[in-house]
Amino acid sequence: MNGIRFLRSALASVLVLVALLAGAVMAPVAGRALAHSSAATGYSFTHYAYPHDTFTQLLGIDNADHIAGYHGAKINKGFTLTLPASIQKENFPGSAQTQVIGINNLGDTVGFYIDAGGRTHGFYRNPRINKWWPIDVPGTTFNQLLGVNDHGDTAGYYQFGKAGIFQPYTRTASGAFRLPPIGNAQMTDTNNNGDVTGFQVLSSSKTHAFVVLGSTVDFFQYPGSSFTQALGLNDQGLVVGTYNDAIGTAHGYTYDTGTKTFRAVNVPGSTSTVVNGLNNHGWIVGFFTAPNKDTIGFVGKPK
Repeated sequence: MNGIRFLRSALASVLVLVALLAGAVMAPVAGRALAHSSAATGYSFTHYAYPHDTFTQLLGIDNADHIAGYHGAKINKGFTLTLPASIQKENFPGSAQTQVIGINNLGDTVGFYIDAGGRTHGFYRNPRINKWWPIDVPGTTFNQLLGVNDHGDTAGYYQFGKAGIFQPYTRTASGAFRLPPIGNAQMTDTNNNGDVTGFQVLSSSKTHAFVVLGSTVDFFQYPGSSFTQALGLNDQGLVVGTYNDAIGTAHGYTYDTGTKTFRAVNVPGSTSTVVNGLNNHGWIVGFFTAPNKDTIGFVGKPK
């Protein structure tokens, strides 16, 4: 697989998007919801594994609890999930691999796909008219879209150079790209207020997260960690993401931009946890590593 979705931890998967294309209608298949569990983190967790697969990541959730994700560690295949367990396959037409990462309250989705030549492109899909659009910054060959709001604005990045430097960007619904002056970073999500989350790579073992609130950029680290990434936010200013502890284990977290307070999130019984998205009800989604090394998606509902 080509490219890297996130430089986040050993838990992260190595991954491998301006014309109009029609999408194929996919038939739903039965999903498999697993055990529920609760913990002192303040969430009740439901686990979700894609049928007959040991690798599932849930990455985005809207206010009606529709979820974006993908499965397959070696060959990524996208899907959307309607709770409790109704799956709709979602793969860019003709692609070799697809990840569905962001979803808004209209059901629009974004993510990225790998074409037959191994190039990575962002995509935007409108399911109401069943249309897909590849999204690439002009002149670039590696793009990923990671978040979308209800206005159709998106957040992502492109990669350039032999060192794989990241250039973050946002894109308006009208198609205008905006490149912020933050070097070697990814924009990961945008809310309906136009706020944006992301992270900047400082070295192979050090990143710091940021949230752009209006014209203000707030860089932050989870306390005691030198590896923190912000991966999603909602309209109330709650941010989610992942951080590594001193021995490199990934944990999820929430960060309140108003009070600037953190809360760690760990799925009970897991060996590592990543929180990737949330909605305005405070429901979170992500994935964790089980003791048997399976990667399993989860939904966390505030208790």
